[in-house]
Amino acid sequence: MDDFQQDAIEHLTREGRLRLLLVEHNEADARILLNLIRHGAGESVEVIWVSSFVEALGHLRRGDFDAMLLDLFLPDSDGIESIRRVSDRADIPIIALTQESASVAGIDVLMAGAEDSFIKECVNSQNMIRAVRYAIARHRRIGELQALSQTDELTGLYNRRAFMTLGSHQIKIARRQRHSVTLAFADLDGLKGINDRCGHMWGDFALKDISTILRNTFRESDVIARIGGDEFAILWISEHPPAPAVLHTRLRAGLEAYTAMETRPYQLSLSIGFSLYPGDSETSLEDMLFETDQRMYVDKRTGMTRL
Repeated sequence: MDDFQQDAIEHLTREGRLRLLLVEHNEADARILLNLIRHGAGESVEVIWVSSFVEALGHLRRGDFDAMLLDLFLPDSDGIESIRRVSDRADIPIIALTQESASVAGIDVLMAGAEDSFIKECVNSQNMIRAVRYAIARHRRIGELQALSQTDELTGLYNRRAFMTLGSHQIKIARRQRHSVTLAFADLDGLKGINDRCGHMWGDFALKDISTILRNTFRESDVIARIGGDEFAILWISEHPPAPAVLHTRLRAGLEAYTAMETRPYQLSLSIGFSLYPGDSETSLEDMLFETDQRMYVDKRTGMTRL
């Protein structure tokens, strides 16, 4: 066991009881598995047992679980597809339960999204609990690494790669629901001047200031990203989108309130442009960014978009 795995497992134990969802349609097998878990972990693990896939999805919607033990041969969801269906609906480590006579390959189970797999006839208390704790630790670590790969280190906003990935996904959903897409492209004015006059530390502060103002202005569900040195993008999905003038006014008020509260050796100024795309638009996110960027810079020369 490496240091990370040991630390992660000890951390999980310190957090308190683990909560597991056991999905097993065979009552005899379920009782064996419950006894193995209780024998291996005692009161440190709480297990909720359901006998169907539909019940499992209901429990996932209503409560938080640390891991799922999933029988791959349920009456209402069979084989590898069960793993994919859970992965599409919940962020939870999955340990697949198979039979000795099953033809399901272990590598296929892992490729479908499970953290581990067990042949039910071969499982014991020790390797069951060990696998559960390892699965949870690995799943959390992967989530942390994915978050780091999607985050701009300076501001904590999404980076360009994450914006393109998440934004494209949001646009697909918007088109299915016939919701409009609003895209904002913002530029911090005079960053070079701030760096030259005040130093790069204050230039970094200015970028952080803008990120805070954007977070305070837009909704938590909006995709907000720093996509370049001094450039930011915001994607807003709504059935009834506010007019760009309303967003512009809201952002100006947020900027003025923030600058009145914080003392800085520079004056914050932001240029921003908005584009609205109807629910039936086929424009790609890349083209939306280009069009909104061009619109913002055309208006910026006249001062129309400056805050």
